[in-house]
Amino acid sequence: MTFHKKVSFIERVSNTVLGLDGLQIIVDADNMSEDNSKNQFADLGYEVINCTNGNQVMKQYGITEGKKVANKMHEIRVSYLKNRG
Repeated sequence: MTFHKKVSFIERVSNTVLGLDGLQIIVDADNMSEDNSKNQFADLGYEVINCTNGNQVMKQYGITEGKKVANKMHEIRVSYLKNRG
């Protein structure tokens, strides 16, 4: 999965009723049936989502149009995830 798709997935999940914590519970339950490894999906998701916000983007880049702000936030999150490793 590309970094772009990972960030898109995280953004979509964070906006659902289930949320990142709910998906983490599902991932943990699925992993328990296979092995005892712990996947930290929710922690990574919150880290990526919280690395920037709309106010920061508008202030730093002077962008005010909603869709452009969202696209720039997505771009920053993809870059963050790539650099995180």
